[in-house]
Amino acid sequence: MEANPGTLSLAMLKRLRAAGVNRLSIGLQSFDDGILKAMGRVHTAEVFLESYQMAREAGFTNINIDLMFDFPGQTMAQWEDTLRRAVELKPEHLSFYGLQIEEGTPLYEDYRMERIPELDEQKDAAMYFRALDVLKEAGYHHYEISNAALPGYECRHNLKYWRFQDYLGVGASASSFINGVRTTEYPYEEHHVNSYEDSCGEYVFTALRTDTGVVLGDFRRQFGRDLWDVFADRREEFDEYLKRGLAREEDGRLFLTREGIPVSNEIMAIFV
Repeated sequence: MEANPGTLSLAMLKRLRAAGVNRLSIGLQSFDDGILKAMGRVHTAEVFLESYQMAREAGFTNINIDLMFDFPGQTMAQWEDTLRRAVELKPEHLSFYGLQIEEGTPLYEDYRMERIPELDEQKDAAMYFRALDVLKEAGYHHYEISNAALPGYECRHNLKYWRFQDYLGVGASASSFINGVRTTEYPYEEHHVNSYEDSCGEYVFTALRTDTGVVLGDFRRQFGRDLWDVFADRREEFDEYLKRGLAREEDGRLFLTREGIPVSNEIMAIFV
């Protein structure tokens, strides 16, 4: 279950836990109240802490905290403070995302009208790498580009996406992926049957998000051909990233290096 601080009560959390909900994801974003206000969030840091403690009291032993970095005006000191305070709570899982400005949002209008500065890629990367260092020091396993967990608490739900496994979505707007067919329910009804090439590309794209990367033997078992047989025309392009130390191919795996993560979309786009 995902939840926003300030929308929870102890009674609600106890009902959710009694009903069988065993994992809770809470959207903190920042421990800085000024940044939360600028984001348009309805909660404060204190309200988040109250929600987090209520979740523990209700019996949740698997909690994720969502964090956001590189928000306009956010300093490295503010980001480090949020990271420090988050790991001190010892949540089982932490997700951390760089800001993406989406069309149709108030922030996009501010960006379009030049009321906020353009995002700084170097600052974004510095904040990201700082998060990796803090989380590693605190004992978290950085198992996917934007996710870290205490051992054994990697998100099973999201791992199904990154391992190209089937999943069933139930309810309005829910998406499913079963036997190579992707469907989205009402009101955004979609139905797409993957081609062989679609599935190969999606498999590589999602696997490269993880620290394991693409296991070449698994790819061959899944698709009946070697990866570089399927993507022979992309080999030269990918090799440029190998030479630059942004990706590696060794021990039967294809994976991104730490330095390659900031340009991960660029690398993964080779395969789709």
